[in-house]
Amino acid sequence: MSISNPPSKWPCFRNPASIRADILMSIKPEHIHNISTGAKNHEYRKYLLPSSVKRIWFYTSTTVAAFQFVALISPGKRPGEVAEDGGIGNADFNAGRKVSKFGYEIRKLWQLRSPITLATARKRAYIKAPPQKYSWAPPNLLADYPLEKQLCVLDRRTKKRKLAHLTASDENDPSPANCVKYDGTLDDIDGKVSSTDAANAIENVTPEVVKKKRRIDHTSDAQLSLHSESQVHTPAGHETAPLQTSEQFVHSPVTEPDHDNKVVSEHGLEKE
Repeated sequence: MSISNPPSKWPCFRNPASIRADILMSIKPEHIHNISTGAKNHEYRKYLLPSSVKRIWFYTSTTVAAFQFVALISPGKRPGEVAEDGGIGNADFNAGRKVSKFGYEIRKLWQLRSPITLATARKRAYIKAPPQKYSWAPPNLLADYPLEKQLCVLDRRTKKRKLAHLTASDENDPSPANCVKYDGTLDDIDGKVSSTDAANAIENVTPEVVKKKRRIDHTSDAQLSLHSESQVHTPAGHETAPLQTSEQFVHSPVTEPDHDNKVVSEHGLEKE
């Protein structure tokens, strides 16, 4: 058998461009809603994904029946390794109350500007049917939907979050500038970002963004100075209320039922 004509069943030859990093996975609408709002920051599964997997292209099942979101994920975590920061399911996972044995942190989330319906995915030969468990993303899908042109709706690495479910009218909001700029080691959509990509990301930060940040910093410094002075001149026996400078993040998560006990359905979902 000649290597120049390998069998199509070999995954490394079938999807050479995606075998390293991108997979397709089905998810229920309520779960992807909680992920997009930041209420749920880990996706739990009973199986360990290959260490090469960096991104999940989520296929929203049932009434939606379309690919809407792509997530940059962490390597699989085991019970006790997930931060109990209020994220849906985190405490139960650490306590061993879930059937799922592995958790994948949602580090960054993109919303596709044009959702890919099941009919479109079939027509363009991305998939033949909704993903069962998971499948590799084909190279033509990655080429047709480059992530740098999609909407970054949240990035846990920057502690920044944009409103989810944005539309194409948000063209003037530069992405990835609104999600990439942060202090620390830059993680690109493929893992480590190159110096060139980092420079490009910084160039994408518009003067308006810089001016806005400077106004916020200046206001915060002024408020802090005023607060310090007011404490110095406060008459004895009186107390001043502490200045609240931290941002408040409020969301109303959809109540999410436990979906660990699952059986694969005809829609690519794992039923309870």
